[in-house]
Amino acid sequence: MHSHARYVFIHSLAFVILGLVLVFLLLWGIDSRIIYPTFQHLENLRAVEDADRVQSAIQSEVESLGSLANDWANWDDTYIFAQDFNQSYLDSNYPDPLL
Repeated sequence: MHSHARYVFIHSLAFVILGLVLVFLLLWGIDSRIIYPTFQHLENLRAVEDADRVQSAIQSEVESLGSLANDWANWDDTYIFAQDFNQSYLDSNYPDPLL
């Protein structure tokens, strides 16, 4: 009887191990086929949103710098005019109203 009990124990242990392996394989399959691709898709969407925000911020800064550079260029022309009273400044900034 001792050998029969041992056989039953080993047989039961084998079924438990086989059951655990099947459960782990099932969980791995669910993770690799459903959960991981879903998280990967969400992460990709988040990366695209972040890239769009960065692109918008850079575009806004470029526009701001362009406006600032234009303002400074106008002031540079005015400072030069204040120093030498050049006619080209008057021609470009105050066109003849009779034309």
